[in-house]
Amino acid sequence: MLFKKPKRHIINLKVGDFEVEVTFKPIKNLYLKVSRKTGGIRVSAPSKTSESLIRNFVISRSQWIKKHLDKPVKFGPELKYVDSEEHKFFGSKAFIKIDYINNNTKAYYHNSTIILKIKQDSDIEKRMKLVDALYRKELKILVCELIKKWEPVMDVKVNEFGIRKMKTRWGTCNIRDQRIWMNLHLAKEKPEVIEMVVVHEMVHLLERLHSKKFYAYMDQFLPNWKDSSRELDGRVC
Repeated sequence: MLFKKPKRHIINLKVGDFEVEVTFKPIKNLYLKVSRKTGGIRVSAPSKTSESLIRNFVISRSQWIKKHLDKPVKFGPELKYVDSEEHKFFGSKAFIKIDYINNNTKAYYHNSTIILKIKQDSDIEKRMKLVDALYRKELKILVCELIKKWEPVMDVKVNEFGIRKMKTRWGTCNIRDQRIWMNLHLAKEKPEVIEMVVVHEMVHLLERLHSKKFYAYMDQFLPNWKDSSRELDGRVC
């Protein structure tokens, strides 16, 4: 059966484990696009393409889609957590300063400096964990404030949120449990970029798919969201 549609029309299809946004256009061939940042899968199809043909097209490329989605995001150069090394802290430069102590190791931020109070024999993993703990603490504070800001505006409720390192996503949303996760690496980004990711995940509570309706919500709530999105896309290969 063929879809009889206007020159440009958008539908959403469930193909196996994939949620696919299909845009019918006056074109001759099928095209596939995948965004690792959002996990969105889009197909552009000729106006009268059948649903079965689109499904077969996506299935035939399922291995490529999975491989593309699982490819790690690049979050910057490899770090060694040594004295004077440059890091990022909420979009600004921050330099490591090492203070050697015998106990009560910790990391804190002061005057564009991430101060690491560590033992003399602390290896790179221990140093990284202390900096990550600092990032997690500060990011939780900001994300909590942003959720409280946007819940009444969007008329949604986030039951729970968390921070964790993720290799292929900046954020995720569990719609059923109304729970969102933010990537720990976001603590290196500007506050407005972090806000864009928070709003993006919260919009999923209004619209499950990356559909035309989803992006209309994004335009409504954050008219300049694409500028922030481009900053993240610059490090997605």
